Amino acid sequence: MRAKYVFEFEKKKDPFKSLDIGQSSEYLKEEQLKMLREIYEAMIDEAEDLDDIIKSFSERFGKNPDILKDTRIISSVFDNDNKNFQRFKIKLAELTKTEEEEIRDENYNLFVFLRYNDFIETRSGNYKKMFTFENLVSMRRYNMNDMMQVNYMKLRARTYGANSDAHIYSVNIPKHMLQGGKNYFPDNLKDNKKLLKYIEDNKFKI
Repeated sequence: MRAKYVFEFEKKKDPFKSLDIGQSSEYLKEEQLKMLREIYEAMIDEAEDLDDIIKSFSERFGKNPDILKDTRIISSVFDNDNKNFQRFKIKLAELTKTEEEEIRDENYNLFVFLRYNDFIETRSGNYKKMFTFENLVSMRRYNMNDMMQVNYMKLRARTYGANSDAHIYSVNIPKHMLQGGKNYFPDNLKDNKKLLKYIEDNKFKI
């Protein structure tokens, strides 16, 4: 029963959702601002108790409080240090994982890929449109450097042009289907029809 539940884990559980900055005009609470400043200073100082400070913040204000959606936070609290702001949000997501997310991380590897239109010549001499992708990139869900790769991939997607319908997608692939920690080129997977169908059926745009 557990295996069935894990395999059917909701495909649209976007692992990047909690990392979105978003917009908000909500009143900035002094207590939250004070704790956020403390977190930023602990990051700058590479404090050993950083995780504990972030845990304390999450216990008091939740997993993704509205204050983090206010763009003024980066300038007023994090001194325009967007990298450390993103680092904080990734750490917050990691330290506040739900039981469902724990099961996902235990049983699934996360991959991101650029998917686009391609045209192949048929035997009749006509051209047929088909979807293909660049390499399947393995992602460590709570690793800052890996998460930043997504931004570069999105920039690359723009170079394909409007006709390519190029977009960045993510997919949670069961560990028994594909090993994590390495990237795969389409040629490595072209004979694995079951895996390719799983990717196509369970991908979600990011």
